[in-house]
Amino acid sequence: MPTSPFTLKISRRSRAGFSLTEVAVALAIASFCLTSIVGMIPVGLLANQAASGQTVTNGIVSSVVADLRGAPLPTTATPTPTSLQYSIPIPANSKTSTSSLFFATDGSFSSTQQKNSVYMVVVSFLNNGATATTDKTSTFANISINWPIPPAATTASKCANSYQTFIALDRS
Repeated sequence: MPTSPFTLKISRRSRAGFSLTEVAVALAIASFCLTSIVGMIPVGLLANQAASGQTVTNGIVSSVVADLRGAPLPTTATPTPTSLQYSIPIPANSKTSTSSLFFATDGSFSSTQQKNSVYMVVVSFLNNGATATTDKTSTFANISINWPIPPAATTASKCANSYQTFIALDRS
């Protein structure tokens, strides 16, 4: 068969497509990238969980501090008043005491640990150096929150996360 000058010659090298080696290298690179991305998912989930816990903790601390600041002042009839929302007893000057509250993720709270309790709040009132209960000094409190709490948690329980703050209440 005669060949015309316009006939294209297709050689073996100029055929379109990928060789098996090129496909294997591309798959190896893609699998390495996907493995790296999939490996980052648990890290991202843990960071998200920690951020969510810290957000809830900040809300709990704000609520407890507001409750303590809004508590009635001591009188001769009630020298140790309690806060209105959480019923935390606030001791007179120079007295120390500790109260615990347990919070669930739905916002409910109790003075005893419940089945759905996740956060443990410990409010410790410190001696403020007053020499008499009638001294006009601030009431000092240390507030610590631990989460997630183990079953039958105590104030000495070790938890994965914690937050602590110190406040001074003007009780005069």
